[in-house]
Amino acid sequence: IYSRLNPDYLASMRPEDARLLFSQLFPVPSENSRRYIEKQAAMISRPDYADYAAMLAQAIPLAHEYNLLHRLPEIQVPTLVLWGNQDS
Repeated sequence: IYSRLNPDYLASMRPEDARLLFSQLFPVPSENSRRYIEKQAAMISRPDYADYAAMLAQAIPLAHEYNLLHRLPEIQVPTLVLWGNQDS
């Protein structure tokens, strides 16, 4: 999936491309994941979508690769952290 996450590819996507790309992020589809996917598909029609695509190309790999577990003790407010057995 990361090979597709470059700004040029993301900026040229059609809504059906976005649905296919973002559906791969959810191994178990749910109503929430469907809403998220539709929201991403709708973003394509926004006038600032090229800027959003550039940000997205950087943000998604970071979210999957950067481990913040060591920073959990720094949280100063009540927080519920969910982590599944197959999350990486």
